[in-house]
Amino acid sequence: MEAIYKAVLTAFIAYSSHYSVVKLYDHLCVPDGIRGFVTGIFTTGSPICSIGVNMISGTQVTYSSMLLTTITRLVVDLVSPFTPEKPPVN
Repeated sequence: MEAIYKAVLTAFIAYSSHYSVVKLYDHLCVPDGIRGFVTGIFTTGSPICSIGVNMISGTQVTYSSMLLTTITRLVVDLVSPFTPEKPPVN
């Protein structure tokens, strides 16, 4: 049960990080409207925005890998459930 709790917590942290950085990038680097279009020319190449893009990419890969691993594990368990043989009782 502890492993499931840790997996869910890790997925929550990865997704929360991804979501937060995307929203921060949207607000700081490429705001909406004409103002954002004009200022985005200068801000998207800034170090903070470059770090943001790298974090968005990294958290996306982490989260999608976790989902793929979880789904694969569920499919494998459904297709070939592991049931160890019990020793004979004397």
